[in-house]
Amino acid sequence: MRFRDGPQIRLGGDIIIGETEVRAALDGIKDPCFCVAGVPAGLSEMGLVPLARVEGNALEIDVIATEPTCPVAMMLVKQARTVVGALPGATSITINFDPSRLDRVGR
Repeated sequence: MRFRDGPQIRLGGDIIIGETEVRAALDGIKDPCFCVAGVPAGLSEMGLVPLARVEGNALEIDVIATEPTCPVAMMLVKQARTVVGALPGATSITINFDPSRLDRVGR
């Protein structure tokens, strides 16, 4: 698959990892509190990933919480690291998390 959304990790052939793929992977992670409420949206869909940057083979991702006291925030950050770490080609992954930052879309 090819996407043209800014910097990308090129793996040869038609495989390219860019922001689109990173965000799609993060959307596979659902906040359990929102699932119980009947809103099973992924992290990026919920606006909890304000930054997903690809530079060379390095990924930098900002993850924010739905609330400063979110009881599952660290679980979601751990899942994000696992999911993004499974993307091919990334040699460096930085995930920044600030539980007090609540600037998600629609807030």
